[in-house]
Amino acid sequence: MHRRLSTLGALAAALVSSAISTLAAAQPAPPPPVSTAAPPPPVSTAAPPPSDSSAAPSPPAAREGAPAASDRADELFARANEAFDGGKLDEAYALYQEAWALKRTFDIAGNLGQVELKLGKFRDAAEHLDFTLRLFPPTGKAAPREAIRRAFDAARKEVVALTIKVNVQGAAVAIDGTPIGLSPFEAQVFVDPGKRTVEATLEAHLPTRITIDVAKSESRDVELSLVPKNQPPPPPRNMTLLLSGFALSLAAAGTGVGLMIGASDKGTEADALRQTLVTNEPDGLCPCGSAGDRARLKGLRQDHDLFFNAAVGMFAGAGVLALGAAAYALTPSFQRPHASGARIVPVVSSAGGGALLVGSF
Repeated sequence: MHRRLSTLGALAAALVSSAISTLAAAQPAPPPPVSTAAPPPPVSTAAPPPSDSSAAPSPPAAREGAPAASDRADELFARANEAFDGGKLDEAYALYQEAWALKRTFDIAGNLGQVELKLGKFRDAAEHLDFTLRLFPPTGKAAPREAIRRAFDAARKEVVALTIKVNVQGAAVAIDGTPIGLSPFEAQVFVDPGKRTVEATLEAHLPTRITIDVAKSESRDVELSLVPKNQPPPPPRNMTLLLSGFALSLAAAGTGVGLMIGASDKGTEADALRQTLVTNEPDGLCPCGSAGDRARLKGLRQDHDLFFNAAVGMFAGAGVLALGAAAYALTPSFQRPHASGARIVPVVSSAGGGALLVGSF
C-alpha cells in the first residue's frame, strides 16, 4: 500500500521509503494498546515487540485477524497524514494513536511523536521518538534520522529519563500507580518532572517503592530491591544487652576518672617528697635522703604510673563498649545474640593497665 506522508515527510521520509518494505515482511503481530499516560514497556532495539500471543501458537481466528489489523493501521496512518496536512493536529494525533495501538512500527511512532511534540505532550513525544531512533533501519537515510534526533532532543529537554533496575526479573513496575511493564528494562523510561513514585511488585515478594523528586532534562538511576516474603525479619533488639553495654561503658568511664584522680594524687605526693629531699641536700641537686625516703618516692612514682595506665585502659574500654552498644542499636541486620550478657574485666599490672570486654554479641 502506498502511504502519503504529511508535511512532516522531510523528518520521516525514511520511516516509510527506506525500510518499510524490509520491516513489513518481518513485522510481528500487533501488541496490546499502549496508554499515552505512561511509557510502555521498553522494547528491544532489534525489532518491534511481539504481542502476548507470540509466546504460544495463536488460534486460526487470531492469525487471520493480523493482516486485517495491519491494513487497518495503514489506513489510519494515511488518514492521519492527511489530517496533519490540513492543520488538524488533534485529529491527526487521535488517528496516529489508533494506528499505533494496532501496529507498533518505527514510522507510526515517528509521526506520532512529532505531532505530540507540536501539541506539547513532551513525555509521550520522547517515548515514541526514542522508539523510532532505536528501531530506525541501519540502511535508512541519514537526514530523516537526524531530523528525528533533533525532535527527540527537543522533547528530552522537557522530561526526565529514568534508568530502572530491579534485583529480580519479571517484577511488575509502576510509576505513580500506572504499570509500565516487567523488569528488566533495556531502555530508559521517560516521566514528567516533579515527584514520582516508582513501585515494584512480584508474587511471593514484599512490594517496594521509592519516591523521587526530579527536574526536567534530568537523568536518574532508580534501583528497587524486592525481598522474599518468607525471609525472616531481623530479630528484635535485646534491650538487656543494649542497656548493659551503655551501663558498663559509663561504669568504665567513671572508674577511669577515679583512677586518673588517684594517679594525680600520687604524682603530687611524689613531687612534694622529692622537693623535700632536694631541699635537705647540701648541694640541692641529689634527692638522696634516707633509704626509706628513696623507697617511698619510688613507690609513689610506680603507683602514679599504675593508676594512670589503668585509667587509660578504662577509658579505652568505655569507648569500645559505647561503640559496640551503638552499633547493636543502629545496625538493622544485627542478629540476636545466642547468650546475652557482657562484662568488663580490668587488667592491671606493673607494666600498665587496661580493660577486657567479655560477652556474647
